[in-house]
Amino acid sequence: MAFVRVPDPNLDTGKPGRSVDIKQIRDNQDDHEARIIAVEDASGRTFSHFAGSKGFNGGGAFNDKIIAGGGVYIDYDGFFLQADAGEVYSQIGVSGAADDHYLKWDNGAGAAVGQIIAESAMNFANRTKPITFTMRAKMSDTLNNVFHMGLTDRPVFSADSVPADGIWLEQGSAANNWRFKTTSSVGGGITTGTDIPWVSGTHDNVWFECKIVFTNDPGNRALCYLDGGLKETFTTANALATTVNLYGRWTWNSGAGDKFYVDRCLVSASGSLVDVP
Repeated sequence: MAFVRVPDPNLDTGKPGRSVDIKQIRDNQDDHEARIIAVEDASGRTFSHFAGSKGFNGGGAFNDKIIAGGGVYIDYDGFFLQADAGEVYSQIGVSGAADDHYLKWDNGAGAAVGQIIAESAMNFANRTKPITFTMRAKMSDTLNNVFHMGLTDRPVFSADSVPADGIWLEQGSAANNWRFKTTSSVGGGITTGTDIPWVSGTHDNVWFECKIVFTNDPGNRALCYLDGGLKETFTTANALATTVNLYGRWTWNSGAGDKFYVDRCLVSASGSLVDVP
């Protein structure tokens, strides 16, 4: 269906209306309503650029401590932030010279578990596809951190364990490598992707972008990107978590003094909701 304008002469005062014109006016109204619904109820979306600070430290830069460790978690811009030790900051303009805008976890003197997780779940079976996850982040010690980044179940906040459901990025089987994995508690065991060598010898303190598109075009599959390049494709031959709630998240278990940064995160689903009893 598409909008088709009824010509002005056909709407002149006193001129008998033609049934074809009346039908077109009705079709245009139906089309208009369908477009409104598509805009208002078409998607689920959780996004933040983390470009705002909640306080001012008086030193010429915004640098606000929002978590002081101890297993505390807070709700921040549609995401839960957690840290079992160390501190979390909302930072913008911290250097005074660079365009800083990110969240920063600082473990301090002890090893720590930390995480950022979207509040809203996306369910592949109950929404029109695709579901998309995108995160831009960096770590200070890339080699020695166990982490999972992607679309997964909502984990218990503890020393990080392998997700029961989801598609995620993690450390590879060898140094200087990462890899993607997928698993479903309903549909089978873990499928491990191919190791992805880093572009340079180290990724310490280097921003990277992880993107996962969970789609049904042309069939159920997950397209996994790293820094804009397609690195892995999981299909129905693999264990895809199509029937469970998935959250966008990054969880890690790291050593003393390690730092983690998140510049932005987007979790979205396209299409209308499906009513579920």
